[in-house]
Order: sequence, then C-alpha cells, then structure tokens
Amino acid sequence: MIRAVLIDLDDTLVDHQHAMRSALRVLHDKDPRLQALGFDFLLAEWQRVLEAMHDDVAVGRIPIHESRIIRYRHFYDLAGAPVDRAEAEEIAADHMQTYMSNRRIVPGAVALMEIVRQHARTAVVTNNTVIEQDEKLLDVPPGAARAPWSPGGRRPGPSAIFISALERLGVGVDEAVMVGDSWEEASPRQAGCGRSG
Repeated sequence: MIRAVLIDLDDTLVDHQHAMRSALRVLHDKDPRLQALGFDFLLAEWQRVLEAMHDDVAVGRIPIHESRIIRYRHFYDLAGAPVDRAEAEEIAADHMQTYMSNRRIVPGAVALMEIVRQHARTAVVTNNTVIEQDEKLLDVPPGAARAPWSPGGRRPGPSAIFISALERLGVGVDEAVMVGDSWEEASPRQAGCGRSG
C-alpha cells in the first residue's frame, strides 16, 4: 500500500526551465556582446556548465553565488568579451531578478498535490541547495506542499535524501512512490522507492 509520495521541485512543481530560458533570453537579447553566441548554443552551454558544477555547489565546495560569477564570466569569455568580477556580479544580479520574476507553477501541479495529499503523506525532495529551493516553495500556494524538507545533495543510490524524507514521513521504501521529471534522477533503483513517475 502506498502511504507516501515524494515529489521533485524543479520542473515538477515549479517551472524552472521556463524561468531559466526566459532569463537567458532577456540577457542574450539586451547584451550585444553575448549575441556573438547563438541563443541555442548559450542555452546548451548553460545547462552543461550548470550540471558540471552542480555537485560542488550542492555539497558546499563552491558557494552558489560564486558559481554564478564563474558561469557568467565563462559565457562572456566564450563570446570574446571578458568581464571582470564586479561586472559579472551585476550581470548575475540582473539575471537572477529576471529568473525570479519569470518563475511559475507547472500547470496542474497544485491540483495534483491537493488530490495526492487526500490519500498519502507528501514530501518535496530536491537535489539543489536548501536556500534556493525554500524560496521556490514560496511560489507554491499554501497547503499545496506542506512537507518535510529533504537536504540538498546528489542522489546516489540508495540516496540519503530519499531515505531522510521517508524517515521523516514514517514510511518504508516499499510504501512510497516518487514523482519527478527525470527517470535517471528519480529511478527506483537510485531512490530505493517502489515506483517512479
């Protein structure tokens, strides 16, 4: 019997892809220096660099603010227009403001959460930093994601963040399912959970 549903945050509850693409589009369109790079290339490189740095940020080896400075300087270097740290910090601040203003709930996510919570306990599980993800939860209407928080960190198998969430909910791995946008990140082989969506 399923007693708990673990739910991913980015691109399951909150539309991270939309906010990220919108913020990159604004940055690309308004800064001629970046237009030396095609937008599709910039988007792909953003994803590649973000993924390459993710583990170091998640475990605190690189502070999240510092990771942003490194990323922006990398993109301007690629465009042949290097920027110093001070300008990179300004670009990062503007970019993050645009990202935040373009966040939105994934269509249907709130309704799904409300239905699920009538039948099972819920927990939001994420592999991003707690500070950044707590802020995103503010976009989810009150009551839609009342859940124990699982610590940030990569999802090895069996994953500590999944086990932590299940312990806080008081359920076993055979009594839970995972709902997310990535099979690789939320696979039952990785998570130790019974099923994945």
